[in-house]
Formats: sequence, structure tokens, C-alpha cells
Amino acid sequence: MNILNKVYCILIIVTSILSVVAIRNVGQKVNYSTHCFTAVPIKVRELYLKDRRSEDFGNFEYPSAEYFAWKLFYPSVDNNFINYPDSLYINYFSYVDTSFYRAVLPIADFEPEVWKDYKKLKQYNTFSVGIANDGWVMLWCTNDVLGTKLLLRTQIKASEPNKGDLFYIKQYDKAGYIGEMFKSLSDSIRTNIANQYYLTDYKDSVAYELL
Repeated sequence: MNILNKVYCILIIVTSILSVVAIRNVGQKVNYSTHCFTAVPIKVRELYLKDRRSEDFGNFEYPSAEYFAWKLFYPSVDNNFINYPDSLYINYFSYVDTSFYRAVLPIADFEPEVWKDYKKLKQYNTFSVGIANDGWVMLWCTNDVLGTKLLLRTQIKASEPNKGDLFYIKQYDKAGYIGEMFKSLSDSIRTNIANQYYLTDYKDSVAYELL
């Protein structure tokens, strides 16, 4: 076999392998929608679902710091032809305790069997994220077969912000950023915060049905 034939054989093998990988990746693609609701006024920096093996992102409509209520979700976002998510990425600032929260939450670490049940059915799913006070985060999944079930419930610890967290139009230090964020709030929300209106504990409020 001459060199040219060897090159052709190698190209055929590589092309075959890439075709198999591509077909496998296409078979993993799904469509799903997302919702989000909060119990407290927050400023979201990042909020998305992701399969850590790919660059596919499942996006959310970011919540407003002016209009919010526990289990009252914002408009849904359709995420089409992407990998089934295995992690929730979240990064936000809470006006209530002036703290910054950031975490990557592997879904299978919390309710692995429930997560697998939704995944293997290959139904159209809706993922709903709830963000409560003191860093509590919950994620539910809904489809026509299994209904709505809790996938994860955890408390994120407050952390110091990095430089990117403190950028808003321009770069701020921590105190400057917090001050700028409060300037954007309405008087009514600032008054409610000062009067400790948003201290209701929702960490055990896990019953949820997507209507």
C-alpha cells in the first residue's frame, strides 16, 4: 500500500469516527423550557442550565427586583436542540442581606433517580428555579408523564464578589456597587427592605405545581 492509499484510509477512518460522534451528539439533543421566580429582590448576574460536556446553555428570563413573588414565575424561555442539562449555574446579588451568591450545582448530586427518570423519558420538560432568602435555591422539573418533582434544594453560602461581579456600566468596588444597585430600586422596595419585609422563610416550601 503506497503512502497515498494509507492517507486515504486514515481519512476514511477519521471521517467515520467523527460521523458516529456527530450522530450520537444529535441523539442527545432535546428541547425544554425554563421558568424562574424569587421571594426576595435580587440582581442576577448569571442563571442557566448546562450539560458540562458541551457548550449548550439553557437560559432563563432574569427576575426583576421590582416585581416578584414566591412561585409566581416570569415568562418562560424556550431552549431548543441542546443537551439535557446536568448542572445549574447561578450568580446573584441579594438586596435583602447585601450578599453575593455564586454556585455550580450538579443536579444528580441531590435527587439522582428523579433526574434520571426525567432524562430517560425524553419528554418535553420545563425546569423551574426558585430563589428564596438566605441563599436557598430550588429546582423543579415538569413534564406530562411525571408531573412536577423537586430536583434539588440547597442553601448557597454567601461569598465575596470577584471583579466581574462588581461591574455595572463601569467597574466599582464592593461598597460602590452595592450603593449603585440600591439607587436603581424603587422607594417602596427600599422601604420594605428597611422594614425587614422579606424575611419569610421559604426553605421548606417545596410543594409546587406548574399551571
